[in-house]
Amino acid sequence: MEVKDNFKREDLLSDLGIRPFKERIPWIGADLQTLRDTFASDELPDVKSTEIRINVPPLKSRKTGGGYLVAYLDKPSSSSSINGLVLLLHGLGGSTRRRGLTRMASALVQSNFAVLKLNLRGSDPCREFVDGTYAAECNSDLIPVLRRAREISNQLTEDYQSSKNIPVFGAGISLGGTILLNACMFDESLLDGLVCISSPLD
Repeated sequence: MEVKDNFKREDLLSDLGIRPFKERIPWIGADLQTLRDTFASDELPDVKSTEIRINVPPLKSRKTGGGYLVAYLDKPSSSSSINGLVLLLHGLGGSTRRRGLTRMASALVQSNFAVLKLNLRGSDPCREFVDGTYAAECNSDLIPVLRRAREISNQLTEDYQSSKNIPVFGAGISLGGTILLNACMFDESLLDGLVCISSPLD
């Protein structure tokens, strides 16, 4: 049964044009892969990010605490085509400065995706602009962010003179993926596709 499941997974990856993940020495095993970014740094191409501030309401548990979140928009250097806009969310204790997230954003930009990297409530560098801290059920924060992402994709459709609307995708690492899933339960039309990486779903 396991072989059959693996075969189906490989077929799906092949249909999507994605190569299966292969561990590379010396980062063998989940523990070393988790620690990799603590010990290694990557030379990534320079990207000119545009800072975007997104207003969010106060938390339900407080009467005050509204403010804004800070996101950074990276666009592909090619002016001829764009595959979509990806809203990228970090995990617990993270921010847009984390190496894994910046490496992922760089790979997406090189594949002709625009990337909107979001700092969640309470993460650096937006800690001073909004009260409180993010949790799995941050719908009140993420709904305005997803609506803003849709506005940005509409603008990119015009900028790149695309014949069809540029889709909006979400990619969340760990808790960021859970937050995206919960927001989509509120309104599934806000995203055209979603990827959750190592997300706690229970």
